[in-house]
Amino acid sequence: MRGMPETWPPPLMYPNFSLGRLKDLYLKLRPDYDGRFTVPVLFDTKQREIVNNESGEIIRMFNGSFDALLDEAQRKIDLYPENLRRPIDEANSWIYDQISNGDENLVPLFEGLDRVEKMLNGKDYLIGE
Repeated sequence: MRGMPETWPPPLMYPNFSLGRLKDLYLKLRPDYDGRFTVPVLFDTKQREIVNNESGEIIRMFNGSFDALLDEAQRKIDLYPENLRRPIDEANSWIYDQISNGDENLVPLFEGLDRVEKMLNGKDYLIGE
């Protein structure tokens, strides 16, 4: 990846792909792709496809879809607890609109960043403890 240390990407990140940019991954998988080249990307190395590129959806997937691969202690970690789902979803909605897509309009981007800064004031997490 451009701008990353020489040791990047890790060897298993793109197995058997000689890629320099994330854009190259998107285009290798779909040469006619004309959308945005966004991160994060959840990439299935066996099926060789991008499973998802939306952070909130990826976290929800990590919260249960891979339990069979984890030990019992790791399975108990809840990244999307029932009592916090509403505020998490609400925050994800405006964060996606204002911050994740902020390259198209700087005013909402900085309004969103200011909002996050106020919410994090003195806290370690945006939502929850």
